[in-house]
Amino acid sequence: MSFLKARIDDREEILSFCQDTWQSGIYSQLPHEPDEITRETMHEYIDSAIDQWINQGTLYKTVVNEEIAGILNVEVLDDDTVWMGGLRVKESFRRLGIASATTLSAVNLYRSHKRFRISIFSWNEPSLGLARKMRFKEIAEICFLKPEYAKETYDSNILCTVNTPSAFFIDWKYFVPSKHTLSRLKEEGRILENDAGAAYLDINASPAGLSYASVLKANNFAGIVEKICKRVRNGRVLFMQECRRNWTPAQFPNVKLVVMELVP
Repeated sequence: MSFLKARIDDREEILSFCQDTWQSGIYSQLPHEPDEITRETMHEYIDSAIDQWINQGTLYKTVVNEEIAGILNVEVLDDDTVWMGGLRVKESFRRLGIASATTLSAVNLYRSHKRFRISIFSWNEPSLGLARKMRFKEIAEICFLKPEYAKETYDSNILCTVNTPSAFFIDWKYFVPSKHTLSRLKEEGRILENDAGAAYLDINASPAGLSYASVLKANNFAGIVEKICKRVRNGRVLFMQECRRNWTPAQFPNVKLVVMELVP
């Protein structure tokens, strides 16, 4: 077994086994009927990310007998957090310890850094179990809120990062961004800022045209939410905000992102 950087000529082989991740795996094992957000979050995004990951040199492959058995994207973020995501295992290699071996290989390779973080949907019990087995600890929960419910939740003091953050949830990663990163995101139009506050916005992030936003600073929470909604033309936007631990959203009780951390 070897752990190597993926190359552009690995692209088609990788994509061929990523397409059935949800349909033949976790999706069929859900203990509840998937709601609209569960279905939205179950789309396979590897095909839209793989070229960027390979070009920036962050995508790794686990190879067994000259066959790619699994992949993992590994990025070092501004605050020396190593963010790991996009873990996939080829169906013929599942339940053989490939996911654990791939994650452990990344931890060993990047051990000089401060911490390792991952995010896992709350409905994904197999992945949560694997992370706990590997000594990852839950450090935050990200809830999904429709605009009208986001303000009500904020007013109830359930959200815990706005204005007093320990880290932000930006670009599906939980970390403390540098001033350079914030400036770049502003230039790209992905951070909106005015007198009401500031928010990160990822437009049309899902194949169905759903956009995601995170309020980073709020002088007027309702005002920044209104600005986001005006920017999203089709009106389909969800706010991803860190909430109090173990709080269950009334809208989508089965869908939260659990942020987990390993300190070597």
